[in-house]
Amino acid sequence: MTETEKLNAGKAQTQIYLLCQFPKWRLFSVLTIKKIMEEYSMFDKILAENKFNEYNHDYYPQRQYYSGLMLQALSESIQCIEDLFALIFCAQNIPMFVNRITNYKAGRITHFIEFVKFDVNNISKLFFLRFSLDEKKYKDKEMFNFIHQKTQKLMEDLGKLQAYYIDNEYLYIQYKHGQSLIYQPDGEVNQSMTRDEIIKGFQVFPFDNIEIKNALRQSRSKLGISLFSSEYTEKHLNELDRQTNLLRFIIGSEDMNIRKIERITRICTNIYEALRNNIIEYCQIPEKHPVVTCFPSEKYEGFSTFTEATT
Repeated sequence: MTETEKLNAGKAQTQIYLLCQFPKWRLFSVLTIKKIMEEYSMFDKILAENKFNEYNHDYYPQRQYYSGLMLQALSESIQCIEDLFALIFCAQNIPMFVNRITNYKAGRITHFIEFVKFDVNNISKLFFLRFSLDEKKYKDKEMFNFIHQKTQKLMEDLGKLQAYYIDNEYLYIQYKHGQSLIYQPDGEVNQSMTRDEIIKGFQVFPFDNIEIKNALRQSRSKLGISLFSSEYTEKHLNELDRQTNLLRFIIGSEDMNIRKIERITRICTNIYEALRNNIIEYCQIPEKHPVVTCFPSEKYEGFSTFTEATT
């Protein structure tokens, strides 16, 4: 293949890939979970239908039930961010897009999320903004102000998604792999929750075993760490710690809140859809003119568009 043929094959396959997707799925999933949490009688219905009535010293299903729903919503929001950043990363090589997107290594995308910087030097390339961000090239200052405002807001929102991902990635991993979490952080017999408590939010604590000296250098121990101690471990804390075999849990930085999770997922979904449209526009064969570029909207519903103008 010539380079032109390789690019056109990449464009055609990228379009097929993107047009077959349902970008709002993660958001719909979070909204469904939120609806279940707000329908406060849902838990009692499930409990009755399945005869889950064996309350004992380690089984308090209401508290665990809502913890699990909150964690599932968090999981969807984190995966939504990974979807977006995987698309940003893989779309930088359209001829090899299929090779990069269909079986990528998650660690590579996680590294990209944590370390990519969005600024005026790269945002056009990373988000397929097919126009200049140089004010000197615009005769129409109102048009430049529109572009400047939208790109600045876009970079701020991408930064918020990065911060949210970094803050919650470890909790997400512990939920995804082995459910290494404390679903019931206290030993109270009565672990019922009011509807207001559920909507307002509550903490879920992940287990950890990394050496304490290393944990203190990482974001997953912002407010501290707590040890489980017994007569069988007290004499061996240092050795167990060196072996990364000391069970602890991490105190969270804030309550998990379904409304915050929804907002993050809504922001991420809207940015993803705008980028998806920009890539589809770029992949038109033959290329369309004038070019229409999408930005996330102010309320993260639909898009603001910019049509390529004379500058």
